[in-house]
Amino acid sequence: MCDDNAALPSLIQPFWDLHGKKSRLFLILCGSQVSFMEQEVLAERSPLYGRRTGQLYLMSLSYRDSGDFFSEYSAKQKLIAYGILGGIPAYLTRFVPHSPNASQKTFEQHIKDELLSPQGYLFDEVNFLLRMELREPRTYASMLQAIATGATRLNEISQRVGLNPTDVNKYLNVLRELGLIRRETRVTERAPEKSKRGLYKIEDNYVKFWFRFVLPRRSLIEFGNADLVYQQMIVPHLSQYMGEIFEGICRQYISLYWAEKLQIAPKRVGGHWESDFEIDILTENIDGSHWFGECKWWNAPVGENVLNHLIESTTRVPDRWKRHPRYALFSANGFTDTLKQRAEKEGVLLVEVNDLF
Repeated sequence: MCDDNAALPSLIQPFWDLHGKKSRLFLILCGSQVSFMEQEVLAERSPLYGRRTGQLYLMSLSYRDSGDFFSEYSAKQKLIAYGILGGIPAYLTRFVPHSPNASQKTFEQHIKDELLSPQGYLFDEVNFLLRMELREPRTYASMLQAIATGATRLNEISQRVGLNPTDVNKYLNVLRELGLIRRETRVTERAPEKSKRGLYKIEDNYVKFWFRFVLPRRSLIEFGNADLVYQQMIVPHLSQYMGEIFEGICRQYISLYWAEKLQIAPKRVGGHWESDFEIDILTENIDGSHWFGECKWWNAPVGENVLNHLIESTTRVPDRWKRHPRYALFSANGFTDTLKQRAEKEGVLLVEVNDLF
């Protein structure tokens, strides 16, 4: 609305001062570009400055809250649903039974009906979203697809989309403001915003899944090949896809629930990587300790080799992060008996999918 008429806030101001605030009207201004809302609506230079009753930055639901939509699912199925749909209620409700007959529909059938059918609610939702929010949706879509398929650094994205890095950076900033992507830096960085080693990741799981699996197979889907796409092009790659999603879920678990569970509040939660190794989870806690964690979305139980590798990786982080190390392993399919015995002796925390809920 403000794009069409930049004077809109100035028009609202006298109305509100003279009539609105004395009336029974409750005015809610919604905008998805965070920078616009902050600069043009809430900032001191805005005509509406000082008139707000309050503000709320709406976040997507956490994995645990999203799981509440699917009471009949196992813990692992809830995480897969979150990995595909993210935390947007409008998307989650599409997979919730709305009638006695719908309750018989499997999760697989929900995916085929909603994502892999031209008539499905989620088949073209990303395009609708981009066209509604952006003036050059194709350019932004090409960047999102590049990120979804593995181009996470600025130069890699620039090469994929055929634009110079300066222009790409401007587009990426807009996508960040919309909450569609994030720039992830190592938690060990002293000045994260100045770091040149940041990685771009898609923030919304549904957008990530759509660009990874739906868009590249659009023609097949439009010709009615939902079964083929699901069985041959999604199922074989779903475990790999869920690997990165699982890391984010485990970080959420630490940030939102660990303080209550372990009485240790983390100040910062993130990861650390170099060219030849990576640590999925690294936290800096208020008591000066650090948690080191590995997350494995495997079909087999996690064994001692993962713990040994994590302990070895600990020796390679900056010195100030080596003090008081503690270890945690997260597994989608449990742990071997030998690892359980060792973990009990050495105080290693083992977290399975049921523990996340």
